[in-house]
Amino acid sequence: YNIPVGADSFDIWVTQTSPAGCVDSNAKITIEVYQNPPPPASDFNPPYCAFSTIDSLYAIPSGPGNVITWILADTFYLGSPKYNIPVGADSFDIWVCETSPEGCVSDSAKLTIRVVPNPNASFTANPEQGFSPLNVAFSNTSQPGNNNFIWNFAGLGTSTAVNPAFVFSQPGIYEVILTTTDSFGCTDFTKV
Repeated sequence: YNIPVGADSFDIWVTQTSPAGCVDSNAKITIEVYQNPPPPASDFNPPYCAFSTIDSLYAIPSGPGNVITWILADTFYLGSPKYNIPVGADSFDIWVCETSPEGCVSDSAKLTIRVVPNPNASFTANPEQGFSPLNVAFSNTSQPGNNNFIWNFAGLGTSTAVNPAFVFSQPGIYEVILTTTDSFGCTDFTKV
């Protein structure tokens, strides 16, 4: 039997015929039809940094009591799971569907997640040693080069310049840290 399109319910009349040919058609059955929910809407799809975690997957259910299911790497998750970005991936697919309280399941919606490589922080210092006060020029060799930079000169000062210089006024061994952040918010750091 084909269910009428758009029907919320429909009636079926049951007709019984006895072996003697008597017909009784007084039985009526009402069938309720539940509609499948639409695929869930999810408004996230920014690029993610390599080696990071998606802290929360979120979709808005289309109806009260509906449950969102995420399918990631052949594993099913309910609600809003965390997910570690697969190592070496430049993109991967996430599937999401919705189930109504009556058990009707929506079509799946596919989200392709783009993964961007982390920047690579690196630098050189010249000179690396000498007498105090020592004026050191730092050459930023980070890749890619169009990032934001924060330099920490052993807790004595900071800089956001691409290639800063710093004067170490007292003798000692100092640790310099360069943190680089790209336009996607991906970070890396190195220290010397």
